[in-house]
Amino acid sequence: MSRWAKGIALTTAKILRGAPVARRVRLEVETAARTFVAETGISPTLATVLAGSAPPSSAYRDAISQAMGACGINHVDVLLPVAATTGRIVETIERLNERDDVHGVIVLLPLPPHIHVLDVLSSIATHKDVDGISPTSVGRLHLGLPTLYPSTPLAGLEILDHYQIPIPGKRAVVVGRGNVVGKPMAALLTARDATVTLCHSRTVLLEDETRIADIVVLAAGHPGLLTGEMIKPGATVIDFGVNVAAGRIIGDADAESVELVAGAYTPVPGGTTPVTTTALARNTVTAAYSQVGDPKSSLAAEA
Repeated sequence: MSRWAKGIALTTAKILRGAPVARRVRLEVETAARTFVAETGISPTLATVLAGSAPPSSAYRDAISQAMGACGINHVDVLLPVAATTGRIVETIERLNERDDVHGVIVLLPLPPHIHVLDVLSSIATHKDVDGISPTSVGRLHLGLPTLYPSTPLAGLEILDHYQIPIPGKRAVVVGRGNVVGKPMAALLTARDATVTLCHSRTVLLEDETRIADIVVLAAGHPGLLTGEMIKPGATVIDFGVNVAAGRIIGDADAESVELVAGAYTPVPGGTTPVTTTALARNTVTAAYSQVGDPKSSLAAEA
């Protein structure tokens, strides 16, 4: 059912739910993990490192643990006090780097404010950097070299591919220049032959950029930043925003107005988040295969 406002046809957009995408990826990872165990006698294993007990980080750690269990991947939960020094966190990561029974290491962000984040991320061994966030992994991504892709933006690509939304030749706008989502998402879309504009909080007249985009990616952390009037009819909106407002979790898009103009959009919650943990699981199995020197896994071939 269409409606009209300001001369623009308004049509309810297709909702790009993450659950079916996550289910498909999970089945792929389950199969690969079982094969890895059968061939090597060991289980793919992911270690998470959490300093302190910030609710968002703890919740993400719990979600990771659940996703790994569902995929047949072991989870090593490393908890450090909030007062832990940069040196202690680095030493912890270095010990995990040396363990043959740990194939992936992820540091849960944000770290306490007294921590030197770059020192911590730089200490993750590249072959175990399953979230693609160390300086070496980031450099390889931007140079177009083989590496493990960051799991959150990778989830966005998984959703676009699952729902058969074309990327090559399309104009994409990424709103948010963070190192975890915005910048790597821009790089991944560029690698898939999109023409990408990276916007941020200092962008003048943001709506002039978003209105000409076929794909709008939101990763700014500002609730309701994008409204229906800021996109062209039929555009696809991928919303990574997770914000709490009036006791509800909402995205960076004003869903009520965006769904009347966009061709498709990811809801919050229920969009990109479920896919992120399964993408992380796939990266863990990929890393496990690479560490035993067995390139047979189809997952490893994709990395």
